[in-house]
Amino acid sequence: MIPENIDAPQARAQATGTLWAAAAKPDGGRWQTGLAWRPERCFTVAGFGPCNDTPAIPAEPAITLPEVYPVGYRVSDECTTLGGQLDTSRIQRQADAVLSFQLAQELWTGALSTADPVTVDGSPYVNPHLASADATTVATDATTVADRLGALEAAAMTQAFGQQVFLHVPAKYLLGIGSMLVFRGDSIYTPLGSVVVADAGYPGTGPAGTGDSWAYATGPVLAFRTEVDLATDMASTLDRRTNRRKVWGTRYIAAAFDPCSHMAVDLEGSA
Repeated sequence: MIPENIDAPQARAQATGTLWAAAAKPDGGRWQTGLAWRPERCFTVAGFGPCNDTPAIPAEPAITLPEVYPVGYRVSDECTTLGGQLDTSRIQRQADAVLSFQLAQELWTGALSTADPVTVDGSPYVNPHLASADATTVATDATTVADRLGALEAAAMTQAFGQQVFLHVPAKYLLGIGSMLVFRGDSIYTPLGSVVVADAGYPGTGPAGTGDSWAYATGPVLAFRTEVDLATDMASTLDRRTNRRKVWGTRYIAAAFDPCSHMAVDLEGSA
């Protein structure tokens, strides 16, 4: 008997709480050569009384201009030349379905940048990422996941002088705290308005690269993507011995967080 070919369920990304959905997406420009910016949220403030004739001048903030360089990912598909016209929309859907996952995994771990760093001023340069030693660990005696996440939010908001922060949380915790969060469209917020990102690409590792129960707080996230470059020319994709074609789609991406806040907490830790 010959099985009947049917339409498979289409590749589709996580719908809510993704990094791509939460991130700002500035206009293109030449970001593929790298990104650098002067953070607006990193500043100091000094209060003074109304009768003070010489108000204090805020100290100059210590700012390291962040730089981020793109990485890439590729998806591939294989078909027979006997099956008719190549369905390139299938590869496009696959590349789109994993976009946020790839962005989130790299923003959290920096694995691709670490494995193949660019050279900046003569030295290897690894992109800033969440699970790095640069994160400040928040100490708390809270015992529940919600309270520990609240301690992280409060510390980050204090460091940011009350500006909105992003909480990066492994997806496995959302079912337990979902009733305390606010869902609007494909975005998630705390009651105080902090953005919650619970992307499937977040592995939960800590600043030392271990564990799976960590969460981070940062400033807003920026994200970029190229269009999918489809390699479909017959000469390079066809294996004439088997009459099969292997085609692929390539995309370059970049994700960065505003560095004015970068804090971490172990949601199941002892301190």
